[in-house]
Amino acid sequence: MVSPRSLSSSSGIYEHQSLFNREDPNSINSHCFGVICHRQYTNRICEALRPTERNKEDDGWIKIIVDSSAPLTSIQHDRESSTSCFSQRVQGRTKLNNNVENRDKANDQITVIPTAPEKGVRKNRTGYQILVIRHALISPSELPPMARKQISWVGRLTHRTFLNSQQNGENSDENAKKKLRIEGLLAKKKEKEKNEKDLSSKVVENDGIFAKVADEILRKLTANGFNLEKDTLRMDVHPKSLNDTICSSLQLAATYHTILLPSGAQGIDDTTNKNACSGPDHGPIKMTRSATNCYMVVNIVVHSLLTSNSIKEVFWGISTNKEHWEDLNQRMNDHATKEVLLETTDSITGYDRRKQDTSRSKHSSSQIRKEVPVSRAFYKLNQVFDDEHLLRTLASLRKSKIGPIGAGLDIGASPGGWTQVLHHKVKLPTVVAVDPGVLAKRVDELPGVIHLRGEITTKDVVDGIAKYAPYSIVVCDACVDAHNLLPKIIESLEGVNKILMESEKSLFILPLCLVLTFKMPYKTVGSLNKNLEKLSNVLPEYLSRLALLGCCCSRENDGGKVEVRYKICHLFANSESERSVISTFSM
Repeated sequence: MVSPRSLSSSSGIYEHQSLFNREDPNSINSHCFGVICHRQYTNRICEALRPTERNKEDDGWIKIIVDSSAPLTSIQHDRESSTSCFSQRVQGRTKLNNNVENRDKANDQITVIPTAPEKGVRKNRTGYQILVIRHALISPSELPPMARKQISWVGRLTHRTFLNSQQNGENSDENAKKKLRIEGLLAKKKEKEKNEKDLSSKVVENDGIFAKVADEILRKLTANGFNLEKDTLRMDVHPKSLNDTICSSLQLAATYHTILLPSGAQGIDDTTNKNACSGPDHGPIKMTRSATNCYMVVNIVVHSLLTSNSIKEVFWGISTNKEHWEDLNQRMNDHATKEVLLETTDSITGYDRRKQDTSRSKHSSSQIRKEVPVSRAFYKLNQVFDDEHLLRTLASLRKSKIGPIGAGLDIGASPGGWTQVLHHKVKLPTVVAVDPGVLAKRVDELPGVIHLRGEITTKDVVDGIAKYAPYSIVVCDACVDAHNLLPKIIESLEGVNKILMESEKSLFILPLCLVLTFKMPYKTVGSLNKNLEKLSNVLPEYLSRLALLGCCCSRENDGGKVEVRYKICHLFANSESERSVISTFSM
């Protein structure tokens, strides 16, 4: 019999590649993670773990310079003339490429394991996606709970095994996916079952790489103090259809390995081999499916081609029970869902729904704290103000700012989730909440919160907004079509500015922070991308008009120029058809 460690392929040699950053093996960015997440969150999780923009000073922000030397009254509201004014005032603009997958593909830091798509326009966006993320800048356990609840499994990976040959089919995977799209080969239930059978039947063809991986895993286990007589091992193999094949390979490697033989033994015959390795659960290694009772965990992600089921590469790593369970997976999926606190309120009365449950009233009244979110939207703005670049920018700009921080303006505030963030997290002294709907009682009763009940363009609301000016933060999560949102906000704030100019007051205090959620019509990915492109084209124009409103009382500073920085984000609490725009304005 031939030892698995000496197996090779006629088309090349199997080699191992360490995924550690040897210069700093203890840093988090020296690690690689395998992740299984909801398909709709693939890009967002990739961007959070491995941002495409490496420059910390830039970090994906677009910068434009708006010249305010021309009179403010010359701005026109029709599209043609406003575009002309915009082109005269904007001094410079840096474009941002929003295609996360293409940019990361260039530096080969993220590997998306191909999975068969579901049939139908909507179903092909559901299901799960397997990712391999190398040199992650943060651990998945550090993601917000809204992100971690979309992750079903995380495993630490340390090595990559692949076939080193002159032609190892680097582009085969991409060609396979293109072929699937062109020919419209959509996997059905019977076809998927057949593919899984075919994948398992390729053991003879692929057992070379599996045997090599198994042999190296066994060596690492023993080097890390794994006791084959006492300790138990958990195997996490993805795709799961390969679990029995790889476990059997590991048992076979353990049977042949010399460390398993008693002192003076010379070898094992074929009969002993068959009896010792009759299946994945039978052999020298004690296997368990328990994540809490195992001593060590082996994580394996197999990258195979959809069409041929041939193995391209295998990512693997070994973790202790604590590293795998307590530090990672115990903070994912349902465990993370428990961290997403939420107590909804009645849309008519504003009282907490749980308080109105008479059968639980003895306990519920004292349990609901005022800072507990009243809506899921709370976690959108909460994530924004966890953005290090935004906080760093505002802090640096305010170092030279003399005077108090202005009020906060929340447009479309009901039931008050974003108002809670401005009050509790940002610590604004005054928050003006504008919405024709009812605010939650817990929010309405907060000190410094003023509710203006009505549409933002009505006279009473415009007068109310002017009363509490100036503002240093403006946010909006209104349920308004994306193409109508900005014109409404501009119309209202220009009306407020006219009132303030009569009393020589300012609408904004710079630096100003602006956060908007755009809700776009969404039926297909193509329509979403089309609306995103429209938004990207008109956004600088509207931001320049807001900049002119902000600097109308400060033209003497810096030659009357306003620097606007903004970026379009897909926050974890955003739906698939929503995007959030974060922007800062400074002189």
